[in-house]
Amino acid sequence: MILLDFSPATLIICVITFMLGYSWLKQLVSSHLPPGPSAFPLIGCLPFLERKAERTFGKWAKKYGPVITVQLGWNRTVVLNSYEAVVQVSYLLLTVNP
Repeated sequence: MILLDFSPATLIICVITFMLGYSWLKQLVSSHLPPGPSAFPLIGCLPFLERKAERTFGKWAKKYGPVITVQLGWNRTVVLNSYEAVVQVSYLLLTVNP
C-alpha cells in the first residue's frame, strides 16, 4: 500500500484551489438567477434563517428586491416576496405553457 505524504503547504494550496474553483463555478451557474444573499458551501443560508423564515425573506426582499435566490443546503431556491411577483410569474408560466 502506498501512502501519500502531503506537506501542509500542498494541502493549503489544494484547499485554496478548490475554494476558488467552487466560487468561480458558482458565479458562472448563477449568473442568470435573481440576486440574493451570499451562502456558505454545503449549508447555504440555513444558519441565517430565523425560526420564522418569512421574516428573514422579508428582510432580504428589502435589500435584494421582491424576487431573490436563496441557497438552502444543496438546493437553490427562488423566493417570490410580493403579490405582484407571484402574479407576474404565474402569468409568464400560463402564457408559455398554456
